[in-house]
Amino acid sequence: MWLHHQWNRKPNFLTNFLNVGAPPFLRRGGSTGKLIAEFDWASTKLGPLKSWPQSLKTAAGFVVSAAVPMVMLWGQDGTMIYNDAYSVFAGKRHPALLGAKVREGWPEVADFNDNIMKTVLAGGTLAYRDQELTLYRDGVAEQVWLNLDYSPVLDETGQPAGVIAIVTETTQRVLADRRHAMDRRRLELMFDQGPSFMALLAGAEHRFETVNESYRRLIGGRDVLGKTVAEALPDAVAQGYLEILDGVFRSGKPYSSTGARYEVQPVPGKPGQERFVDFIYQPLTDTNGAVTGIFVEGVDVTARTAAETALLELNVTLEHRIEERTAQLIARDALINTFFKHSSECHAVFGQDESGRLRYEEVNPATLRLYKLNRDQVIGRTIDEIFGAETAAEINRHLNACLSTGLPRRYQRRLVDSVIEAMATPVPDDTGIRRRVLVSARDITDDAAREAALVAANKLLEEIATTDALTMVNNRRGFDEALAREWRRATRLQSGIALLLFDIDEFKNFNDSQGHVQGDECLRIIANCLRENFGRATDFVARYGGEEFAVLLADVDADETGPMVVAERLRAAVEALRIPHPASCIGIVTVSGGIATAWPKPPPRGGSESRAASLIHEADAALYAAKLAGRNRVFAPGSHLVMADAKVVER
Repeated sequence: MWLHHQWNRKPNFLTNFLNVGAPPFLRRGGSTGKLIAEFDWASTKLGPLKSWPQSLKTAAGFVVSAAVPMVMLWGQDGTMIYNDAYSVFAGKRHPALLGAKVREGWPEVADFNDNIMKTVLAGGTLAYRDQELTLYRDGVAEQVWLNLDYSPVLDETGQPAGVIAIVTETTQRVLADRRHAMDRRRLELMFDQGPSFMALLAGAEHRFETVNESYRRLIGGRDVLGKTVAEALPDAVAQGYLEILDGVFRSGKPYSSTGARYEVQPVPGKPGQERFVDFIYQPLTDTNGAVTGIFVEGVDVTARTAAETALLELNVTLEHRIEERTAQLIARDALINTFFKHSSECHAVFGQDESGRLRYEEVNPATLRLYKLNRDQVIGRTIDEIFGAETAAEINRHLNACLSTGLPRRYQRRLVDSVIEAMATPVPDDTGIRRRVLVSARDITDDAAREAALVAANKLLEEIATTDALTMVNNRRGFDEALAREWRRATRLQSGIALLLFDIDEFKNFNDSQGHVQGDECLRIIANCLRENFGRATDFVARYGGEEFAVLLADVDADETGPMVVAERLRAAVEALRIPHPASCIGIVTVSGGIATAWPKPPPRGGSESRAASLIHEADAALYAAKLAGRNRVFAPGSHLVMADAKVVER
């Protein structure tokens, strides 16, 4: 045992620790001071408490009465005395560490402590900032960061006789600083790589502090950092840019412009180009509310403006034609324009009554028109009184979720043949309590139909992109995506995964002798054979190359013969097809296969995710070995098993 000290645990101990039971220098030492007073110090080199030198008593009293974590190491071998605040770091070792030597009681920091003792007992001081250490505070390894300050304790002769350490834990601050640094880096990347033009201008003279890459491209890569707008962009100043910035700085109010026209020179030395930009100028203020700079953000809307201009010109042309053709169409067009001009979204305010039920407090005319109701039929009533219990249950679920979470909630519902999209927003009162909900709704029937068509089209395109057009099994892209998904799934479930690669033996000779039409038909037949011979829904087959097929097996167990048996079954199934092969020594088409298996593990903490590329490499190597061994067989790299002639044999 590294702790050889014995604690005096007298069952009839009745001495009042705060009175005569403890030496004066320990009476303010808390529970740790009481333990020190009870400890049998006569069994240590320090001797009984009453024989301690005054320097040791003074130092011990200072340590145990301190409110901050402190520990004293007395003597050359460092006998430990610490206070209540430090006992947190001792964890389950407390109180056994009291009176122990560091090397015996805390062996994992022994070497670190030896260097400290050597330096401080020679009269020096040490300070460590944000020192990373492993503690066993609760019996479990814990990574912490500490500030450690070490000073010598002098004896009666003025010589260093011990070491006092003040310990301050900085773990939370260090971790917070690291998170802040990561967040700041992400924001910097978003700022610099964002598609919008962004810049920070400091002071009333609008001096460039920061610009992102999009802004640099806009101004032709000019070096503007540290320069004022007047110095860096005289062409923009001439177009009124400076007056806008001055107005924002003086007023402290943001300013936005839509489709503002500017002449810019994105390529130095080349003629300027016309650009239309949506800009927003946001004043930046200090803690006193004084404007210190301006944040500028813009988006190039030249293409949109050109489209709008073209559309406007087209509309003008159409209007002229309509005017020329028929007055009836003009009247109809005016009616449609008037209808759209005065249309608006539907809005309703719901409030909770004393029983918590939601009732209509206010609605706008558009809502009344939508539901074909008048105001008296709606105000003060609950949803189920208007729409019925089934519809009310669905709407109330969304509205109550909005109130309970305090977050906006978007939902859709059908109204006869229409699809209504609604946004519920909580409305807190003056005390911050949420009892009201604002619901804004609009008819999105056409949008929903277009979205459904787009989803169907994207699904079809994805199927086309991942399907081999000849064999109608998955192509290489589709297989790689499936392998990546299954690899992640196997990692999560801690299950096995196997990859089988099959290559048609002497396929080039087959193509040369039979022609490409027969070659294509051979590929289709073998693809169908592989696909139809799977007995598990998680198996996956693809044409991976010209005459190469890949098969993915998920949820394989630890028996390495399992994938071999499946591979042999597939090899034999192809051989049983009896596809004529005049150029083959056995006269029929056969395949050779390579197998690789893996049991993915989660990546280590802070590490990157493992990839499945090595699995493909191993299976390909096994396939190559099978070809060299005579074809029409299956190999597994690194395994003692080989499949040939429907038998499992030892290699």
